[in-house]
Amino acid sequence: MEQALCGALLQDADTAGPELQRYGVTPQHCEDPRNAAVLGAIAVLIERKQPVDLFTVFDLLGAMGAAERAGGMAYLHQLECCVPSARNAGRYAEIVAERAAQRRITTLALAVASSPAVPQLRADLLAELAQVNGLRERAPVVFAHVPLADLHTAEPQPQQWWWDGYVPAGHVTLWSGHGGAGKSTLALMLLACMAMGRTFLGKGTRRGKLLFFSAEDPGQLVRLRLRRVCTVLDVDPAALAERLRVIDATELDAALYVEQRIGGVRHGATTPTYEALRQYIEAEGIDVLVLDNASDLFDGDEIVRTLVRGFIRSLAHLVRQRGGAAVLLAHVDKGTSRAGKGASSESYSGSTGWHNSVRSRLVLLEKEPGTLELQHQKCNLGPKQAPVVLTWPEGGLPTMVDPDLPPPDAAARPNADAAMRALVALIREHYALGRWVSTSKNSTSSASKLFAADARYPRHLKPSEVEQLLFEAQRARFIEAEPYKNEGRKHMQRWRVTTAGVAMVDNLPLFATGASGCAS
Repeated sequence: MEQALCGALLQDADTAGPELQRYGVTPQHCEDPRNAAVLGAIAVLIERKQPVDLFTVFDLLGAMGAAERAGGMAYLHQLECCVPSARNAGRYAEIVAERAAQRRITTLALAVASSPAVPQLRADLLAELAQVNGLRERAPVVFAHVPLADLHTAEPQPQQWWWDGYVPAGHVTLWSGHGGAGKSTLALMLLACMAMGRTFLGKGTRRGKLLFFSAEDPGQLVRLRLRRVCTVLDVDPAALAERLRVIDATELDAALYVEQRIGGVRHGATTPTYEALRQYIEAEGIDVLVLDNASDLFDGDEIVRTLVRGFIRSLAHLVRQRGGAAVLLAHVDKGTSRAGKGASSESYSGSTGWHNSVRSRLVLLEKEPGTLELQHQKCNLGPKQAPVVLTWPEGGLPTMVDPDLPPPDAAARPNADAAMRALVALIREHYALGRWVSTSKNSTSSASKLFAADARYPRHLKPSEVEQLLFEAQRARFIEAEPYKNEGRKHMQRWRVTTAGVAMVDNLPLFATGASGCAS
């Protein structure tokens, strides 16, 4: 901690210097004489209002004849490199003062025990012991009370959105998906629409100053994607450049939050890159920040919830004061990756801290080659939005599919309508009997596996063709994905027939009775 405090002062004395006075830390608080010498030289420079860095400190130590005692330039360089951020200097100073007080208490206690024959000395030692012990007590925690008496009269502030229903102001939105599914492209399309004040995927956006922080893809690749976005969406690049900034962080140590072990305990801390980003956001007046990708920006154990919460909160702090928003792009969980292109009820990697710490969560899934689905799997601040189906034509951009349009090519395939009706009827029947049909084509309870022995099942179709029919039935709103928990309390999704689907298959015979209760 002594080394960390000295390193923070060498990095940024303007930030770390006031923490010395706040906690009353002096060179006498250091157990290591090298740290005491360095801290003494830094304190002198701060008092003289002179710059503090490796060279000014080394020069002053040399003038004081203490350069060798302080370990020389090599030790100064080691100190500067050992600390991730000067922003944590307050905590370092607090710990140094605490440990120094503990050592002093031990010394005084031994002195009291060894001086019973000298009453005055014993009394003086006891008085100092009480004083030191009092100084080391931390300030009490003060809770922030939320006023309640004016609930009937106070006008509540409505929740603001940067992308209606999806990206809430003042919070972090997690947007996950398979690598290469198109998250970055869609995020750039969203930013372009925000810059121009246009709707995106049928929902309104707010204009603001925007930043795309790319730690995964180099700047040249981002430029190529934005060129296509500007061409397809008819956006003037010059007008876009007025509101959108792009930072290529692929050649930097891009981590914004790192895991540290202090005394065997895991702690999270922001980094110099985080501090530089915070200052950039303030200087440029950034409103919406898109960060690509979580795996490059979070350098810690993703299953440790305290670390994940600290990381998400640090991102919220970057934009909350301005009423802005942060969108964090991330990869899906391993289970979803193993399942191929099927949907997942979780669709995030690591602990539940990722899901619990954000207020809105999106997942982008590739249902079939060239076909995507954007699911809104969590929203604490409003209703979850309905899934959006997208097609991605070769050389184009993801485009929203109008659910009211008829399924493509359905009429051109013989017996396609009859096969679809049979599938919907079987889903309806099994639902009524409590046999859930999984939305995942890889599940043992998928339609192609669950219905294989039924005479009404269109066995002339390949499993991929069955999945296409189910997709078309969903587009036509005959069926919908419904979340539920299985017997093991695991989140799953099943197909459910809608009212429109019931009307379509009403003329088909069913083995079960009361199946009309499947839809609402």
